[in-house]
Formats: sequence, C-alpha cells, structure tokens
Amino acid sequence: MVGGLTALMPVPDMLKDKYDRFMRESEEAELGDVDRMLDMMKRYGKPVVAASMLSGSVVKSRVYEKLESNHVLPYPTPERAARALARLVEYSEYRGIAGGE
Repeated sequence: MVGGLTALMPVPDMLKDKYDRFMRESEEAELGDVDRMLDMMKRYGKPVVAASMLSGSVVKSRVYEKLESNHVLPYPTPERAARALARLVEYSEYRGIAGGE
C-alpha cells in the first residue's frame, strides 16, 4: 500500500501531477489485487494473512477500507504476520487439528 509515502517525503510542486497520477494508478492496481485475493479466499475457503510495512495514511486508503470490510486486517510487519501464523499452527497442534512434528 503506497498511501503512506507522502508522510515519508514531501512531493515537490513540479512533480505533484505525476505523483498524484502514480498514486491513483497504484491504488487502482492494489484494489485489483485485493479483489483477486478475496476471490481466491472465497473460491478455496481459506483465510489470508496480510502485512503492510507502511502505516499512517494507509489506514485511510480505499485499499485498507476494502480489506477491513472483508475482515482482512494487515499486520504492521511481515514478521508480526509470521508470528501470528506460527501461533495458529501451535494452537492447531495443541487442539489436534494439525499434525505437527
């Protein structure tokens, strides 16, 4: 999600139009990716774990809103997402649902 880039670096006036177009196109591409991901979730009946390394204005983006409305909230880092998955595996092994080693 690229919505948090302006917080990292101000955009010079002479590049504002190009930057705005880039941001719109990036958001549209990400919305398409989210649609495909949600499609696969429904088709295969499997959950998805997402991670986003940007914060701040990302939470206000249309991409984040779409994820949130479909009960997919991105973890703030890939490491946090991996830890959550590891805990789910441990819990499923504890419950006898998954075969661990």
